[in-house]
Amino acid sequence: MIAIIPARGGSERIPRKNLRLLAGHPLLAYRIAAAKASNCCDEIIVATDDDEIAQVGARYRATILRRARSTAAEPDIAWLRLAVKILAPDAIVALLRPTAPFLTGHRVALALERFRAAHGAHSLRLIRRVREHPGKMWMVQRYERMVPLLPFRTHTGDDRNDARWHSAPTQQLPVIYMQTAGLEITTRQTIEQTDSIAGTSVVPFELPVDSPEAIDINTEADWVEAERLVAAGVPLPAIEAIEGA
Repeated sequence: MIAIIPARGGSERIPRKNLRLLAGHPLLAYRIAAAKASNCCDEIIVATDDDEIAQVGARYRATILRRARSTAAEPDIAWLRLAVKILAPDAIVALLRPTAPFLTGHRVALALERFRAAHGAHSLRLIRRVREHPGKMWMVQRYERMVPLLPFRTHTGDDRNDARWHSAPTQQLPVIYMQTAGLEITTRQTIEQTDSIAGTSVVPFELPVDSPEAIDINTEADWVEAERLVAAGVPLPAIEAIEGA
């Protein structure tokens, strides 16, 4: 399996996020460390448009793949189309994002085992249960009027007890999951044949809803929570001693 770590230089909500120090190391370093600790990555590639990130990635002993400068609005598939062309036709690709620093190498290895066992699957994605059910969410439209995000009804078999999702007890609603940013596993064939990372046959790999491995750092509040977890003793992937790090 080839690990690819996307690390843009132009982070907007947390400037220079991928290089910001958490427990003494750049955020980027923990994804490299987890990929190494999984013992299932033939190569670890940092794909970046930034000179400083490239230098840091190389210092933590990752291969560097330079990509065109991009914005937050650009989907990963835009650069992955080109990146995977350097890989073997049957390559398995793990997309490891730096924003999930607590994700362990052990979890990466378990996910790969799950993906390989799911014959015919296009990809695997980490998920967790949602904390706030989308059936209770609304959109405000013109003239300050609201409509439900999901205008569905529960089906209890008794028309008198059926209700719109927004008015039904949460216990009667289907279980809904949120994707996490930490890991996607796909293949070169999936990317080239479906022009997507996920394809149409996606294997779920569930994390506990409150697991630190499900954390995705995108805001300053997320960063504060990550620092709180570190202070509380939640382990980060162990990083090898790097000269000058």
